Amino acid sequence: MLPNASTKKDNFKFKFNIFKIVLEVSIFIYVFAIFLIKNTKNDILANITTRTTLISVLFALAIIVISLEYKYFLSYKKVFKKIITMDLLIAVASHISFIYSLVNFIIKLANKDYQHLEMEFAEVSIVLFLFFNIGKYIESKLQSKSNVGIKDLLKLKNKNSFILVDGKKQEIPTFKIKVGDLVLVPKGQSIPVDGELDSDFASLDYSSITGESLPIDFKKGDKILSGSINISDVIIIRADKKSSDSFLTQTINRLETIFEEPSKIEKVSVKIVKYLTPSILVLSILTFIVWTIVSYSIGGFEKVYPSYRGPRNSGNIAGAIYPAITVLVISCPCAFGIAAPIAIYSSSILASKNKILFANSKIYEQIIKSKFIVFDKTGTLTYGKPQVKAYQGDENYLDIAKQLAQSSNHPISKAIVDFVKTPSKIISTQEIPGKGLVYKKGDELYELISFEYVKKDYKNIEQFDFSEIGNYTVLAKNQEIVLVFLIIDKIKKDSKSIISLLKKEGFECVISSGDNEKNVGFVAQQVGITRYYGNLNPFDKEKIVSELQQEGQVIFVGDGINDILATKKASLSMSFENGSNLNNSISDVSLLKTDLSLVYKTIEIVKRTNKLVKMNFIWAIFFNSLFIPLAIAGMIFPVLAMALMFFSSTFLIINTLFFKKRNEKFLDKKIV
Repeated sequence: MLPNASTKKDNFKFKFNIFKIVLEVSIFIYVFAIFLIKNTKNDILANITTRTTLISVLFALAIIVISLEYKYFLSYKKVFKKIITMDLLIAVASHISFIYSLVNFIIKLANKDYQHLEMEFAEVSIVLFLFFNIGKYIESKLQSKSNVGIKDLLKLKNKNSFILVDGKKQEIPTFKIKVGDLVLVPKGQSIPVDGELDSDFASLDYSSITGESLPIDFKKGDKILSGSINISDVIIIRADKKSSDSFLTQTINRLETIFEEPSKIEKVSVKIVKYLTPSILVLSILTFIVWTIVSYSIGGFEKVYPSYRGPRNSGNIAGAIYPAITVLVISCPCAFGIAAPIAIYSSSILASKNKILFANSKIYEQIIKSKFIVFDKTGTLTYGKPQVKAYQGDENYLDIAKQLAQSSNHPISKAIVDFVKTPSKIISTQEIPGKGLVYKKGDELYELISFEYVKKDYKNIEQFDFSEIGNYTVLAKNQEIVLVFLIIDKIKKDSKSIISLLKKEGFECVISSGDNEKNVGFVAQQVGITRYYGNLNPFDKEKIVSELQQEGQVIFVGDGINDILATKKASLSMSFENGSNLNNSISDVSLLKTDLSLVYKTIEIVKRTNKLVKMNFIWAIFFNSLFIPLAIAGMIFPVLAMALMFFSSTFLIINTLFFKKRNEKFLDKKIV
């Protein structure tokens, strides 16, 4: 789950954890002082310390009691539910050392053996808890540094907002804002819901949405997304979405989905912990048995192995417990437990800050397995904004063409309106779906239609040149062609460079488009793609994806809605979103800027994340392979083992933070 906003409960828990650490440090200092005094040759001091052993018992018991709420104490209950966690090893090691010491203390007290009244393992249980709690505290602080992005998003969520009711300002919970409500946003406050600007003007900090530092100016009627910050005076917006459907909430929901659904590599991590933990428990028991047998056979662990680090002259059972506990501590699979989750968590947050939103965790497996990247042409490799490149015919009819075009919202009609600069009057036209526009003026019939629908009986066709690649729109008067417009959709400047980079990464790039084969072929040639398909309807695109999947995994990059069938069929899908329709998106990856380099950046950051996870796993394997044999041989003691285990986990977290820093630079730089 994502970190929630600070609450009184969270603050109390934080302060209580600090209190526990301070108490444990104080007790550790006391126990360590007793340990030093006990080894002095001064009989008076040594006699005093034997009478303080009861205090040591109580201190050790206090450490365990105040740690009851820690999840590792509950690991015993989970065993009965067939759930084994990595905290079980620390729990067993700490509690066995304490119980043995307590029993030993009681026996000697009952036998009035005051001269040897000591807790042979008191410092073990105390220091294990101390190191573990300090480790958890530092781990959480280090992890919080990788939470900065999501914390920033959570800060943008307003608990309460102001609305206008009958002209009066009223404060209500943000989640109660309804579509159509007039929302007042004071200067410096974030926009709570998506809506239209009802004020005449607004200047907003859009950095949380676009990443751009400069403010953006809006005029009345403009769409505004939640999460942006008002830097002008008080403004009013008319909500067109509820808080739950707005951009900010949808962004946070996407991240929550990632963290709640473990990826395949995280499942591998969990499986390793699941089988490693009982294996280590068995290994610890075998270590205890072997050391006990060897010691009884030869006598004295120091005789068996000079480097043995356990208590000397303490009896065979005590000496055997020492290496057994050390095996438990040094083998605690914390490194395996955090190797994958912390890397994926960090990269997902980093991606979201750079306008890349992951919808699920399968991204981390499918991208590295994929062979093909299928691109929709319009709006992906091209700008998706048709424009008139040239025209042929009688310029006196340009005004008529604009009059017809401005009555339609079709992109080609808008291109003609933008091309003809002279003002024109509004006329009433008839729009024929799939064909074009018709306008009748007396005996004159004007048609603004696609060249594909020009029949053979249209006059003057031979007078016009249709050889240049592009889409042609014709203005006909009584079935006589008087104007021909060449409409093109410009290729994005970075399309060729990005395709080249993707090919170097080993992907085969493909275009599937509803545009005619000639236009698609031209775009493919310009960007360096050899495999392309044109004249496709949504079912054809789905079929193409299905056929390619016979050869390998397929990533589909499109607009997410018009290509819905291909998007759902693909192994992995990416789409460019405008931020206002995230709740309707069906893509695995939402790219919040129409920047093709985000496709490459997405693939690169996932590959780097997988590389980091592998590096973390290698470190965990190396660490356990090196120190488990040393623990079995009795060459290291439990407290040192705890310190080494803490260092191992901290190393992984710091390594992930360095990864985050490196990738921040990669994502910030211009790819091409």
